[in-house]
Amino acid sequence: MPRGPTLKVPIVDPSRDTPAEWPSGAWPPGARPRARPWQRALLLIVAALLVAAPALLFWRARVRRPPAPRVLRWTPLRLVAALGVPATAAAPGPRGTLAVGTREGGVLLADLEGHAPRWLLRAEAAAPLLDGPVTALAFSADGERLLAAGGHAITWWQLDPPRLLGQLRGPQIITAAVLAPGDRAAFFGTDQGFVQRWRFDRREAEAALRLGCELIVLEYQRARLPLARRCPFGTFVQTHELRPACAYPVTQLVRQGATLAQACRTGTTSVIPLPRGPVQHTLAGALGALAFDPRGRLLLAREDGELRLYDPATRAVERAWPQAGRAQALATADDLAALADADGTLRLWDLRAAGEALPAATLRLPAPPVWLSLDRRPLRLRALLADGRLVEVAGRSAGASL
Repeated sequence: MPRGPTLKVPIVDPSRDTPAEWPSGAWPPGARPRARPWQRALLLIVAALLVAAPALLFWRARVRRPPAPRVLRWTPLRLVAALGVPATAAAPGPRGTLAVGTREGGVLLADLEGHAPRWLLRAEAAAPLLDGPVTALAFSADGERLLAAGGHAITWWQLDPPRLLGQLRGPQIITAAVLAPGDRAAFFGTDQGFVQRWRFDRREAEAALRLGCELIVLEYQRARLPLARRCPFGTFVQTHELRPACAYPVTQLVRQGATLAQACRTGTTSVIPLPRGPVQHTLAGALGALAFDPRGRLLLAREDGELRLYDPATRAVERAWPQAGRAQALATADDLAALADADGTLRLWDLRAAGEALPAATLRLPAPPVWLSLDRRPLRLRALLADGRLVEVAGRSAGASL
């Protein structure tokens, strides 16, 4: 018979700590090497990491967990005062005073604590001083004088004792007005898009800083339409070249410090540094509410429901909220903003986050608001409604502090 292959078995010395070739691939008895100190340390580190890794991941998840939603609960509405007349404009003054303009052109001074209001200017049917709804009110820095505009006139008042200091009347309807820095002049806008400056020591207005709304020149086909359909929300005029155009009104003028913001019915907002200008930046929006926040940024509500936060220092829109609603009144306090629509729906927004309104922060007012005031600590909201009622509501949070 032929011989098979011969299996060579190596001789193993158990006293040596080096591995030997064994047919089964195992270590021979007594020949397993001992772990060295650095190998033991490495094994201990790996074992510690395997044990600590789940605990570290759990701790990191808890640390990075988003904060609990700031759920806001409103207390029931409290009636502060009932003025008894429809309101069209309002402005807060010192020591809890609120100036209120009426639909008939009157001005009264109300008290935020609920005391009986007193009339500063009663609407007179024979010779009204303000021959239209009051569109703008503004207190001086010391609270002793008041600017009131409405119809074709703008007036400057001393409050104690009540006395008319100056009056300016023109052919166009005044739609917005604001005091200039120093309280020695006022800017006012008209229904044909002009913005002028009235110095209180003069009896006529002057053009101001190239402000105003741009004329929209009409195409030939549109110029042939009936007059009522040529310029929706505007006035049909002719340019210096006798070209047909539409003039749209100035809807709002607001100022904080040395920065003036102007909004037009065309849907544009201009930011102007005072006193010299010119226009710093023009952006689309502000057919609704327009206001500065405490940090000098501009909040503007667009017709499509978007709310924008614009920083005049960087000339950029910091944040935008697409579904904020068509805000008619707006108030800010620190990092919060209260917006109210024309139907009375009020929402509270966090200006630090681009998202939705605070959970459960929606409130339905019984009438459209004319003026809003928001206090941060404690959280309190005051609103002057179009029917002349002054209401107040407080808010409290469940969960994280507001």
